[in-house]
Amino acid sequence: MPIPGQARRPGWIARIGAVVAVLLGIAVAVPALAADEAPTPGVGSDELVWVYDDGVGKEGLWRWDRETRRWVLVDVREPHLPTQANTEPDTFPRDRPAYFVDCTAGADDADGGRTAPWRSLAPVSGRTLPAGAAVYLKRGCSWEGQLRIVGEQITVAPYGSGAPPVITAPTADREEGAVILDSPKGLISGVTVRDTPGAGITLAAPGAAAANLIVEDVAFGVRFTAPHTIVDRVQARNLHLFTSTPKEQKADDDSGAVGFNVETTDVTVQNSSCFNCRAPSDDYGHDGGFIEIWREGDRLRAYNNIGYNVDGFLEIGGMKGSGDEVKDVLLQGNRVSQVYARALYINQGGPYDIPVTGLVMRDNVIHVVDGPAAAGDTSGVDIDPSNQIGRHVRPPVAAPSGALAPRS
Repeated sequence: MPIPGQARRPGWIARIGAVVAVLLGIAVAVPALAADEAPTPGVGSDELVWVYDDGVGKEGLWRWDRETRRWVLVDVREPHLPTQANTEPDTFPRDRPAYFVDCTAGADDADGGRTAPWRSLAPVSGRTLPAGAAVYLKRGCSWEGQLRIVGEQITVAPYGSGAPPVITAPTADREEGAVILDSPKGLISGVTVRDTPGAGITLAAPGAAAANLIVEDVAFGVRFTAPHTIVDRVQARNLHLFTSTPKEQKADDDSGAVGFNVETTDVTVQNSSCFNCRAPSDDYGHDGGFIEIWREGDRLRAYNNIGYNVDGFLEIGGMKGSGDEVKDVLLQGNRVSQVYARALYINQGGPYDIPVTGLVMRDNVIHVVDGPAAAGDTSGVDIDPSNQIGRHVRPPVAAPSGALAPRS
């Protein structure tokens, strides 16, 4: 979704001043603009931009009114989660197939029905399921091994009572990860995925989504490898590196500890979180981050996310000289504390150099521990004065405790 109104921008002096302030790590801000305070649109309208209104949980088109200096809501759209978001078995359409997996009361030679569930993930993993089917995993259960969901618009969700079902995959293929949702417009929700060397979840089909779940102790919380994929209310936490080699053996190749790894176009990351998305690296001291775009990420939308103890908020990289580029990214309404490297990093000059244009940052509050707020080639970046980014910003997210306490 390209950002409307790119032909007209705020005054060049204001834009340059805001960018310089952010690059120097100085907090910049304007008063928060509440939707109910916005005047009727029309007089002096200057610019159109898509933003996310967390008050109503919908994506909205707003207009900046120069006379009143406020944003005006013009239009509203529903977020594009798959329609089968209500996943409880008793509410799932009876005309669609439903399969049940129970780690204690099931048997793999059963029929997979509610009264005769399967025991392991094997009967559903890797087979093409009927279009619109649901796979229900028993709460309180855990399984070890990779889960691959194949078929059109498949739902994966929990049932029963107790703790969320858990999937671990310590020996899963590093490139594929623990859970692969290869289901166009499919949805996985309500589970916990942990302990795998690669990605916790890979959204590998157009329109696939992950919602209301946890991924932890993985290298990449969620990988996006197909367009129009979305995460909503996903918590990535306690991440580790994917590649870590001694610097004298191979420098500049460490990677991982990334909450959301974008490798395709039209991705949405909303209402989600990243805690402890940072790990020691021989190449860089530490590596990781909240979101990373690798080679392709046009029209990424990151709305209303929170984070704590991350190496950076967004890093963009590609293969120098390959034609890689990224356009029209929007970061809106994110709140992050303890960013150790920089809020935004666009690789420049090295092997991962990539041109970036049309990246817009609005209404983000990002506390940077040390270093610049932004680095690399930021000539294609619009850092609006509504942002608060830098070392002197009051941390917007409190330090978590217990399992989420920051690690060294």
